[in-house]
Formats: sequence, C-alpha cells, structure tokens
Amino acid sequence: MKHCFTFLLFYLFTFLPLSSQDFSQHFADSTLRLDYIFAGDAKRQDIFLDELSMSPRWYGRRQHLGELPLRGNGSITVTDKQSGEVIYRHSFSTLFQEWLATAEAKQVRKSFENVFLVPYPKHPVTVSVELRNYRDSVMTSMQHDVDPADILIRRLMPR
Repeated sequence: MKHCFTFLLFYLFTFLPLSSQDFSQHFADSTLRLDYIFAGDAKRQDIFLDELSMSPRWYGRRQHLGELPLRGNGSITVTDKQSGEVIYRHSFSTLFQEWLATAEAKQVRKSFENVFLVPYPKHPVTVSVELRNYRDSVMTSMQHDVDPADILIRRLMPR
C-alpha cells in the first residue's frame, strides 16, 4: 500500500504538470476585449462582431484555460490557428438569450451588446461564439480570426 501511494505521488508531481497548458506559450499578459452584438427574435438569431480592443494586464484565470468549469447557454472558444488546439474557453449566459423566451421576442427583433474578455493571444487565433437554447442545441454561431498584430485592434490605455 505504501508503495502504491508513493507511486501515485510520483506520478502526480511528474506527469500532471506536463499536461497542463502554459499560459505564456499562447498569451501575453494583456486582455483582448471582444464586443459583439446579438440580434434577432424568437425565430432567428445573429451574432455580429462590433470591435476588438486590447488593454494591459490579464486578470483572469491562467490554468485550465481550455476547460469549462461551468456551462452557460453560450460559449467562446479560442483556437490556435496553426495547431488547431483549443487554448481558451469561457461560457456565459446573456440577457438576449433570456429575452428570447418572452412574448415580445415573437413579434419584435432586437439587438443586445455583449462584451467578453479573453487573454490576448501571441499568435493568430480563431474565435468561435455559440448561443445555445434550453435543449442545449446550437441556435446560432459565429467564427472569426484574430491576428494580434492587426492595426485595427484598438489599444486601450490604463487610467
């Protein structure tokens, strides 16, 4: 029994760190702000990219970046363009998705602004956004590329 416990500790301290993702391999210590507009009604929904911004420092999690600890009815997935590896995932629930369940959503089309923060990538990435219904089916999705060297990404200065 003592040997099994020793082997287990050896395994945990030797091999588990190898499987964890290194934040600094994929991300700079900055934040990428993704501004989206979710629009539609009870029958049809759309996602539009509004703006990309960069701000100094990343204050979010630095471990388990590709995992979703909680599941909302929407998600953002950041994938390394070169390797195809999922390097960041985040789930959310929005007011837009709640509004879709109202009687008004059956008669009127509306749009809602949404802002999401992800670590600033060092290399080009693909960002996927999905909105799911209450049955966990994808209602709508959008995918776009982000090149961290793009001059159109607005640089936000600290206050």
